[in-house]
Amino acid sequence: MSDQRRLLSTPKVDPNSSPSIGSNDSIPLPVGCTPPTPRPASAVSSAARALASSLVRRVVALPLVLKLVILVFAFLCIKVLPLPFTPPISVPHPIPSLLHEAEALHASRLVRRPTSLRQAHDRYLEKHGRSPPRGYDAWYSFAQKLGACTIDGYDEMYRSLAVWWGVTGGEIRDRIERLGVENAGGMGRVRVREGRVVKWEEMGAEGLGRGARDMEGSNARTAWEEMLEELGTRGVRLPDVDFFINQLDEPRVVLPYELRTDLEKRGRRNKPRPKQVEDLVLHDINAPSSRTAYDVLRQSCPPSSPARRARLSSNPGSSPHVSQRYTSAFTTRIGSFLSSPQLERQTWCDQPDLQELHQTLIRPLSFSWTDQLFPVFSNSKIEGFADVLVPSWFHWYGKMPYHEGADIEWKGKTNQLFWRGTNTGGKSVGLNWMGWLRSRLVSKTNRPLEWAHHDAVLLSSASNQTLTAMLPSSALNAALTDIAFAAPDHHGDVSSLETQRTEPSFRFTGMVPFSSNFAAKSILDMDGTAYSGRFPALMASRSAVFKSRLFVDAFDDAGLIPWFHYVPLSIRLSELYNLLGYFFGVSSVPSHASAQGFTPSPADLESAALGRSHEEELYKIAMQGREWAQKCARREDALVHAYLLVLEWARLCSDEREGAGMRPLERGQGS
Repeated sequence: MSDQRRLLSTPKVDPNSSPSIGSNDSIPLPVGCTPPTPRPASAVSSAARALASSLVRRVVALPLVLKLVILVFAFLCIKVLPLPFTPPISVPHPIPSLLHEAEALHASRLVRRPTSLRQAHDRYLEKHGRSPPRGYDAWYSFAQKLGACTIDGYDEMYRSLAVWWGVTGGEIRDRIERLGVENAGGMGRVRVREGRVVKWEEMGAEGLGRGARDMEGSNARTAWEEMLEELGTRGVRLPDVDFFINQLDEPRVVLPYELRTDLEKRGRRNKPRPKQVEDLVLHDINAPSSRTAYDVLRQSCPPSSPARRARLSSNPGSSPHVSQRYTSAFTTRIGSFLSSPQLERQTWCDQPDLQELHQTLIRPLSFSWTDQLFPVFSNSKIEGFADVLVPSWFHWYGKMPYHEGADIEWKGKTNQLFWRGTNTGGKSVGLNWMGWLRSRLVSKTNRPLEWAHHDAVLLSSASNQTLTAMLPSSALNAALTDIAFAAPDHHGDVSSLETQRTEPSFRFTGMVPFSSNFAAKSILDMDGTAYSGRFPALMASRSAVFKSRLFVDAFDDAGLIPWFHYVPLSIRLSELYNLLGYFFGVSSVPSHASAQGFTPSPADLESAALGRSHEEELYKIAMQGREWAQKCARREDALVHAYLLVLEWARLCSDEREGAGMRPLERGQGS
């Protein structure tokens, strides 16, 4: 390993230190770091006592004035600085509360679910401050007939559409036409007239702008076309409407914060701005003069946000620094568990450290964007993008299906977290790959034995009280994880790709069957280039899904509840061993440690033995997630989503939005 690489890999804290569980500055060692062997716990304790004794003697010998200054300074530090928190034995473990809250949310949704058109109409009016679009009554009947798992949800859809209430229908139609130019790379038109999807050739014959030439057979465009055609075959009469579908995995529209908030305010007041005309201008991340991805994306953040004020890294990703400094709004104080994964995603503008911790914010593989207001429909996005989401073509075409016969019963699965994949999502330049989500995951779970790295693991006693055990990372990984790259990355500079292949904390196993996922009781799903293509297949299995992501897709409007349908894992990965310790326990870890030549302290061995597994709770999550996949991730659910989006978009494109609403219900109608 070169000196430069070793320097970039060195964390900004003493690698011998072991932050307490729940610390606001818990920093796992990043990729490539080779720390010295930590001293045994007893030696560390003795050294600490000796140091404390020496400091006390020196302070006692100081003049009174200096003693007072030190006392005031210490008091201010305690009040201002975030101090590490070591939970006493009497503190309840936080996961049971998270599970209980998730169950309560699921129960409340069932109770509040509309059971009649009247209830659905009134709930819509209450939630959005306007009547549903014309045809909503037919949509409701359609959704009920297909057994849709959500009626009054679709929060992500409505958040995406909010900005378009700030412009007139005429301006929207004009902007749609301006997307029809042939240099609108990766975007193609889908058109409905008189209840029928207009074919690509017909649009060409009419002289309509269809977008990029190569979009005729693009999967994203044809999938959306097929969804609308299938609605027609099921008796749905679609309104006249036009869409431009984005073929790229990455979203396209980054609206400046000031523009987006102005349009949303206008929309809430129902006072659209005067019509503005502009032609589409696309920018490419691969252009020589291009800004960094993070610099582009942070223009969607508030001017006063940490992201807008942050100093840009000169080498993004090459020296990742993981911290809990910005996570208090969405993590538990003890254990750093995600109490709100939605907040983690939606508040990335308040987390400037993420510019070093996710491939899309560091150096996406491809990124073609506009900062203008254009109606682009995409398969996934990160908070701050103004694209409107449609159901994924990858899922519609069943590119990665679940096969029941390839799965096994719960009792036959291993007590491990499993993941295989490639290091997708970024362009490898220099050492920027060190900050990518998948890089950090594989590095964390494959630290070489000779690094002798230890992790403090939060455990749960039989009475659900917290315990901690300091255990060798290599032993934790051997006992509780099976995570590796299936193949090396192939996207980037040759020299950079070579540093990935020779990284000592990376493991490459070769390609494995998709069914290998189902041998473990827990399987991991995470961002790559964008959204995950394997998510519905993993959820349909008999294993529990752990999920780490910034991207959202149409499934976020399908009633997903973290801690009920899946186990959320933060982008920082800080709580990974705490999650595994809770669900599986660590009773098997000491034997792995012994085989590797490590001897945990008696106190750590005692904690490891007292820590209880909670497999029954993990099994429950697995079955609830499986039921969600069977009821909410079907092609029928994509059709219900598509139908509602068509109605909403048709109203927005109309010059008579008030008249394009659903007719008022008569007394007794829809009950």
